[in-house]
Amino acid sequence: MRFHPLYENFARPSCTRIFLLAIGVSSVFTHAWADQPIEQRENVNAIGHDQPQLALSRCNECHASSVAGTPAWQRSGLIWFDQDPHAQAYSKLLNSQSQRIVARLAGIEAATDSPEYRQVLREQCVSCHANEHASDDQIKLGIDCQVCHGPASAWGEEHYSQATLSRGIDRFDGSERINLESIERRAEVCSSCHVGELNRGGGYRPREVDHRLMAAGHPMMYFDFENYLERYPKHWDVAEEDERLGPFPGYSRWQIGRWVAAKSRLELLRDRAERVQSPSSSGSAPQHDWPEFTESSCTSCHYPLLPESWRQSARSAYAATWDDWYLERIEVALPKMAEERFMNPWSEAVALLRSNMESRRPDSAAVSEQTRALLVLCQRAIEASGASDAGLIRDRLETLLDDESIATSWEQGAQWANSARVLADALGWDRPDAPLDGRPRGRFFDHPATWDPITASSPFQGAEWFRPESLFQYRESLRQRLGPRP
Repeated sequence: MRFHPLYENFARPSCTRIFLLAIGVSSVFTHAWADQPIEQRENVNAIGHDQPQLALSRCNECHASSVAGTPAWQRSGLIWFDQDPHAQAYSKLLNSQSQRIVARLAGIEAATDSPEYRQVLREQCVSCHANEHASDDQIKLGIDCQVCHGPASAWGEEHYSQATLSRGIDRFDGSERINLESIERRAEVCSSCHVGELNRGGGYRPREVDHRLMAAGHPMMYFDFENYLERYPKHWDVAEEDERLGPFPGYSRWQIGRWVAAKSRLELLRDRAERVQSPSSSGSAPQHDWPEFTESSCTSCHYPLLPESWRQSARSAYAATWDDWYLERIEVALPKMAEERFMNPWSEAVALLRSNMESRRPDSAAVSEQTRALLVLCQRAIEASGASDAGLIRDRLETLLDDESIATSWEQGAQWANSARVLADALGWDRPDAPLDGRPRGRFFDHPATWDPITASSPFQGAEWFRPESLFQYRESLRQRLGPRP
């Protein structure tokens, strides 16, 4: 079978890579130049060649043209700075909301330019909100080019030579350049921050939003790769990429993104389980909570205490349900493969893990083994992804519509709606509700403010706005559009 070039790095098992440096912040993708701090704007071109750690030094010589009509690669630096939320990732740590989080987290109330405040950011936040190598003066540039593309030292003059370009995706082999032309690598890079990663190696700090950080005010980390990528301000030429590599269907991006995010989430759970089994550096008991509360659905504990609440009727008041957002309805993202060779082992392993995680005292050693079994299946699904057709997509949509449990939680409802939207898009259907541009989605989430179900709110807040009856209506409209089974 011939794979699309974007698949090549994971279509061959021998080419599987380990996670490298990554991007991401859990924020809404709407930032304007007018919101940029003056001193940050001035720093774009003020960085000298004696600062090799920051990508905007030599990168901007070729990638910061302000001439309209020039190719996107020549304007990518300014596009990133003018439109990309990652450029604002560090400045978000200096606003009033972040000051409150730092005060709750560290018990200090200090000016944002104080050594105490900056030290908390270095220890708790910078691994996802900026270039970890940057100096205190230059860290304000946020998530710069090197965080996603690899160190500037790997992008010497040869990277744009004809000999290098003629190598295709092989030009990334043997270098520290990160191959974002592989959709698997692209999803891994995003997931490292947006989902989390503990064991990064090389002395790097872990990337983790735990319940302690959430209790201080950090939003929940609910990520969907295709949803984010669709709305992401592009600093590259999508048409040129499609012409060079071939068009890449949104359904395939979603499919691969879901499995990569599930893999990242299971690795995070595995590492949490193994971390709690290890003694601290002083030889005493582990200093981490188990189970980590973010492993449970927020709506297990946070919900309206009203008898007419959908939450009261949907769940037991006692149960602390495992938050399996990243595994929720992932069967509709199955690649075109023999389901009996995959789905039965997957379902059995997930059920075993869920039973353990929802017990009063989850067994961390068993969780470690159970997640390892699921990770093998995740990798198998990633490697088999790629091919799809209308028949497969219709079959996946029918599976989704047959699910009668879409309203047992806000999280399940939001993931169901997002999956249904992707499948309907893949069939070429018009969207029956607002596009994912930040406008309210009143059909399912009846909230008056601008809100997006994936990025803009903690799920226990979303639970107050969730309207399951509207979701059922949407399902019926899709059933009618799909028609009877052939």
